[in-house]
Amino acid sequence: FKQKTAYEMLRSLVGSEMCIRDREYNRTEVKSIFSLSKNWGKYSLIGRLEYIKDLESDDNTTLQKLPSVSFDVSRQRIGESDFYYALNTDYTNFWSQEGLKGNRLIVRPTLSTNFQLWDVINLAPEVTYRERYYWGLNEDYDSEHQGIAAFTTRATTQLQKVYHQPHGQFEKLRHSIEPELVYTYIPEVKQSDLPYFDDLDRIDNANLIAYALTQRLTARFDHVDEDPTYRELVYLRVSQAYDLTDEFRHQQRFQDLRIQTSLLPTEWLSLLSDTSLDVDTGNWSKVTAVGKVNDKQGNSVKLLYNYESEDDVDYVEGELSVAFLKPLYLDYQQRYDLTTDKQLEQVIGIEYRHQCWGAKLTYRDRKDDNSIMLTFTMRGIGSVGGIGSSGLGGF
Repeated sequence: FKQKTAYEMLRSLVGSEMCIRDREYNRTEVKSIFSLSKNWGKYSLIGRLEYIKDLESDDNTTLQKLPSVSFDVSRQRIGESDFYYALNTDYTNFWSQEGLKGNRLIVRPTLSTNFQLWDVINLAPEVTYRERYYWGLNEDYDSEHQGIAAFTTRATTQLQKVYHQPHGQFEKLRHSIEPELVYTYIPEVKQSDLPYFDDLDRIDNANLIAYALTQRLTARFDHVDEDPTYRELVYLRVSQAYDLTDEFRHQQRFQDLRIQTSLLPTEWLSLLSDTSLDVDTGNWSKVTAVGKVNDKQGNSVKLLYNYESEDDVDYVEGELSVAFLKPLYLDYQQRYDLTTDKQLEQVIGIEYRHQCWGAKLTYRDRKDDNSIMLTFTMRGIGSVGGIGSSGLGGF
């Protein structure tokens, strides 16, 4: 009885779009990225050139990644043993007109295994070692390399029951309950003597127990002369972490209670929510709710609500996409701030799609800025260029 992870699917469809638009609206910089990648089965090589332009001021200390190269080996078995290894490496040349610059290499091997306890509980311990090397620095530091180990153990099990009584279109219905317990330990290591390029140069110590309970309701649909299909109708996950580090000895150790849900009652309707509750104050710290109607032909309506207490974010967003004028596609988006009772932005897009290429004209109206962007897309390559203009005043 197979299943789809509906929450992860919906999150990739609507949650990632929300995060991208948040960054687009609140961004203070523009990134120009050129990348090439090559995969060989479980091996991958990615090269990137990344240049950042500050939109608010001429900051000569902005770090550029020229270039960055990563080589990764995905998890694979060691011979005929019960152990697995993986490897992540990342090289970056940090450059800036002024301030710190230099090279950094991160090598992160991982050793893991998994086994069954009493044929009920799946236990998956994992040890990771992260080594950082620095050279070519234009400033002196007490140390130019350092390693940190991390240990994680995950215990999971699953209880399930399959109901064979047909109900409407359902031929079978499965209810599963999945408890999960994760322990993570990262020792406290002095890192102030290392250069600081980004967050990877400062790894926080951790002594954490996380626990979660996931419930899924998955339906099986049988078809004449076709293989059956499956849809996860309901997904509910409740999770929380408890901090064991000494600095929280006299403070609130329980982290926010996170509740993730998704509902797919039909193929064209999806409902998603992701909320976090501050158990210390009893107030919601984050709330995201999304409803989407999609006819699978390119026509859709979406309504989103997003609230984050820490960043003072509280807005609603609506989106309408129209495809019945093919090969012309239209979309309209509007975001409204509930705190200031003002419109944040509206976006109008007109796209022409051909068999192997496409062009999209986008007009973006914000409270302090208007812009027009023309983007060309080639199938198999993606977006290959754009022409834009901003600060159009009353255009």
